[in-house]
Amino acid sequence: MDIQQEHPPAPPAVRIRINRKMPRPLAYQNLDRVRSKLDMCKQMWKVNRSNEEKYINWRRAEVRTHGVSADYYAVRRQIRLEWLNLSGTEKSNWAKAFTLRELQAAQVTVQPWMLPEFDAANAPPPLVKDFSLAPGCLFTFNNGWLLDKPDWCDLVKDLQDSPAELVKQARKREDTMALFDRFSVQADCFARWAGWQDWSVSLEISLDAEDLGRVHLHAFASFGVSNFLVGRKAFRFGFDQLYPDRRWCKGRKGPGGKDKALRDGHYYLQAPKIGQIAMKTTWPKFSKMPVNSSAVKDLWRKRKINTRDAKVEIVQCRDRTPAMLREIEDTMQAEYRIQAEDAWKTGCLGWGESTAKEETAKEMEWLEQFRFKCSSAELRRTPAAIAMEAVPHAMAECRQRRFKLLIYDGPSGFGKTERATRWFGSDRTLTIQCKNITTPNLRDWQTGDYEAMVFDEGNWSLVSTNRALFQAGPRPIQMSQSQCNDRCYTLHVDACPMVVTSNDFWEGCTDWSAWEWIRQNSVYIYIDCKQYNMT
Repeated sequence: MDIQQEHPPAPPAVRIRINRKMPRPLAYQNLDRVRSKLDMCKQMWKVNRSNEEKYINWRRAEVRTHGVSADYYAVRRQIRLEWLNLSGTEKSNWAKAFTLRELQAAQVTVQPWMLPEFDAANAPPPLVKDFSLAPGCLFTFNNGWLLDKPDWCDLVKDLQDSPAELVKQARKREDTMALFDRFSVQADCFARWAGWQDWSVSLEISLDAEDLGRVHLHAFASFGVSNFLVGRKAFRFGFDQLYPDRRWCKGRKGPGGKDKALRDGHYYLQAPKIGQIAMKTTWPKFSKMPVNSSAVKDLWRKRKINTRDAKVEIVQCRDRTPAMLREIEDTMQAEYRIQAEDAWKTGCLGWGESTAKEETAKEMEWLEQFRFKCSSAELRRTPAAIAMEAVPHAMAECRQRRFKLLIYDGPSGFGKTERATRWFGSDRTLTIQCKNITTPNLRDWQTGDYEAMVFDEGNWSLVSTNRALFQAGPRPIQMSQSQCNDRCYTLHVDACPMVVTSNDFWEGCTDWSAWEWIRQNSVYIYIDCKQYNMT
């Protein structure tokens, strides 16, 4: 029998931990020092680089504020050299002052008059693109200011037909100027916080508003830098917790289009518009901000400034002044002439038709020449057409090559001119003043608005000098002829009824050949009584 010998179990292994702090090798220690120095140098480089960029942007904005518009890179290089020439102490002092200014500006965000932060994440992409690229913005505030004051509403009601006098009285009131001062102070405070380059504010009367006496506030800001952050800040600009109507400025095409758009925006508030009560700006026109004459002309065309102020502004802007002044004056002369003609045509419609005496045999003899014309739609309702419808044809209805003129001669005050103009319609008859004139101005005939001519205060010399004209033939004739013919023009007066009125037609006539020609080519009627019924 085998007996197995049992061995006792082995004792457990004893693990001894020796906490020894072994020093790192010297090579690793030197490497750590080098790395820490490199990290510190990187951090210092970043700080210095950031301060340098802040200094360049700050100095560049300051330079542009003083009106220096040099090349961007040239100005940047010059400012960077200024930074590099500063000592370390000067750089440190400037950085501390700049940080303090930023902290002071950041404290403005707690002001209650600022609007809440704009949520750009949920904004439509086109809007984000507009305010990110816009170099400026026009803010318009509308509210019921001053409408609760009866004296203001009564003042506007009394002077609404005289905007200039209304503006003078509004400037004397304390409530209107207090409103503008409060808006101006708030705009200045916000502009400094937002970093706007220039801004203009104005208070104007809404002359076209339904509520009589309504006023509105304008503010135009040029940002200086176009980016997302600057545009987002502009959304916080408000007044009396009102959200304004914003119109983002867009640069025009061509060289200098962005700068021109900003100048036009500032001038829109600085121009002496009709109804402007007060204005304030940091970029005054003409002295610091140049103004294009096209901006003045655009406001004048929109009837926002009157003609006199437009002329003064164009002279002061010194941009294409002679041409612009000539264009405005020619336009106003043409407008006045057209308005006068329109007023005359409106006033003479039906004037004197019912009180005119019946036509005579000699007048019918002259009218028979133009029977073929009176069938047209324009002349069918004229007194000449009505008179010829009442009598049979005195001659065959045909087309002549030459026509006789009608002469009304007699004392003044008998209604010769009124009777002459009524035959073919007073509004379609060209009346020319021909006192002591042998070459009348007939350029208005070229407009095609007339069917007949009346030569008022004419005489035998006028007719004899212009024989081809008064025959009214089919051949075009030339008027105002001279040696060089620089003022010459051509007229086509085929079958045009012509009447000459005079107080003494044959006075001073010694040319018997002229007398014979006029006798054969005219119908002469002497007027010795009134040509209208007195009852």
